[in-house]
Amino acid sequence: MVIGVLALYVTLAALTIIGAIALVPWDLIADSTGQPAGVAHQVKLGWLASSLATVGGALGAGLESDSAVREAAYRYQPDTELTGEQGGPDLTDRTGPGQNAESESPRTDRSEPERNHEAG
Repeated sequence: MVIGVLALYVTLAALTIIGAIALVPWDLIADSTGQPAGVAHQVKLGWLASSLATVGGALGAGLESDSAVREAAYRYQPDTELTGEQGGPDLTDRTGPGQNAESESPRTDRSEPERNHEAG
């Protein structure tokens, strides 16, 4: 377990250091520290960010119960955008028992992606 955590931490730190070198302006660090910026400053910044992210993730994971984590990770939630469903049938616009207005006439209020989804 410790080897896995350390491997992931080193990977996170390396990616964060690369991101700090690529994205944080050198003169911003020089203005903030009052010294000429170098690679050592960027490495320290990346190390600080990855350490804070690791500690924050550990604290966040420790606050959740096992059942809440399991439910969030394994509960099936269909994507309504892909299925085209909008939350179920509309029961407010009934014309008679067992019929609603949509069954008698085609829908004309659909958006272009919905029409393309049904045609294909």
